[in-house]
Parts: sequence; structure tokens; C-alpha cells
Amino acid sequence: DGDELSIFPDQTEFISRLDTAGRRGLTNVPGTTIEIHPGSIDVTHPMPVEEIESIFTDKRTYLRNYQADWADWLRDLKAGWNPPTTDLLTTLQEWWGPLLEMAPTLCAQVGANVLIRTGELEVLIDFPNGEVRAHAGEPFAFSFDIPRELVETVAAERAVDWSNSLLLSCRFTAWREGEYNEYVYNFFKSLSRERMRRAEAEVVRKLTPADELEGVVEPDIQIGDYVVQRRCPHRNADLEAFGEIDDCEFVCTLHGWRFDLETGRCLTASDLPLRIKHVE
Repeated sequence: DGDELSIFPDQTEFISRLDTAGRRGLTNVPGTTIEIHPGSIDVTHPMPVEEIESIFTDKRTYLRNYQADWADWLRDLKAGWNPPTTDLLTTLQEWWGPLLEMAPTLCAQVGANVLIRTGELEVLIDFPNGEVRAHAGEPFAFSFDIPRELVETVAAERAVDWSNSLLLSCRFTAWREGEYNEYVYNFFKSLSRERMRRAEAEVVRKLTPADELEGVVEPDIQIGDYVVQRRCPHRNADLEAFGEIDDCEFVCTLHGWRFDLETGRCLTASDLPLRIKHVE
């Protein structure tokens, strides 16, 4: 209702802070067009200003209406989720066991057991020993409680990035003992041999002292008809693993950063261009 503390303040809060700083903020919703001219800015919204304001002043009603608009779609989506099988544990063991074996450095950085509770099944990922097995009461430092049908669905699809395929849905609860550990989530983003090979290389590179990396120049790589630098200028993601061409844009799928395919100009930020060249 607008009174709750949130780490995701809405546009009105940002615009208020801009106003306080003596700057002009513009409300922007899907369908809004903003035309910038010398000396003026024209804003055209897809609906009356009063309706846009009500999105922020009466959030509960807006979200209930939004929920109702998508209710049929969500019902059909859930109807397509996979029912429980009898071999989910075996599936995860055969899938994840070889990946853990490929990534000893990543496993060492997790350094603890991770528990997945899904229905009546409790799966333990033993990162220190590189094993996946049924939980038998061992201690763990991280846990996820995920509906069984969701795990069955992404397992049946062999989804290689559970961060996007499952965790971003927020249809789970999580617990941890101690600090956030990015390597747990790196594992769930890298559920294929190619991705895990890249993830392990990233960890090794990150842990290598800077003076040992100084002077090391990585060769450019080719993706489709384009030669591009190996590392994303955002967070050094390996573009051989995370780079994709999407129409006239080059995308780093790790964090969704986009670049103009022909010029390398960053479309997500203004000061991080990508070196890219079309192969004749």
C-alpha cells in the first residue's frame, strides 16, 4: 500500500529525489514515448495521466487488476507443469554429478552443503565432495524450498540456467547460514558442460592475483558472422558462453546487457562500448 519498506522504490520516489536535487524526472511506463529536442522534451503516455498516477497511489487495486488480466494465462501455464516422477533424484545425480566434477574450484568456493527441498524429496548437493544424494540429516549452509512440479519441469527441460528459468519466478523460499555466496548461484546458472566449463574458468580467473593476469591478452572470439572481444565490459563475463546475437543487437545473457551489433555502442549504459566487427 506504499508504506512498506522496500529495496525497490518505485518511480515516484526516484523522481522526488531528482526534484530535490534540482533535476527533472520523467515518468515512463510501457508505451510512453519521449522525444528530445533542443530546448524541450515531449512526453506522450499511452493512457491519461490520472490512470498512470493511480498505478502508484493505489497499488493494491492496480496489482489485483493486473493479476486478473493474467489469471487465465497463469492457469494454463501451471497446467503444463510436470507432475512428480519417481526418478527425480537419479535425474539430478546423473545431470549434476559430472558438472560438479568439472568445477573443483567453484565447489571449493561454495564450500558447504546445499539442500533442495521439493515436495517430500530432499536433495543434498555436497559441494565439498562433489556429490548429489538424498539428504540423510547432514548439516547444510544453504537451502531452497521449491514446489516439486517446478523442479520436475525445469529438470525435464534440462534448463541450463535455473536463475532465469526458475529462481527469478520467486516461487521458492531460501535460507542461508552466514554471508551471501555468489558461487551457489553461479552453479545454478551453469547447468551444462559448456556453461560449467566457463563458470570454472571464471572462478579461477577471479581468484588469480592481478599481477599474474597483468599483460595477459585474451584473443577475440567469433560468434556468428562477428568477431567480438572475449569479455563483456560490464562484469567480465565470458562472451563465448554468454554472448548471443539478437536481431541487430549483441546481448550478454549473464546480466542482459545489450550492444549495437554494428558499432558496439552500449545500449544499457553510455560508457561501456564493446569491440565488435563484422566478418567479411
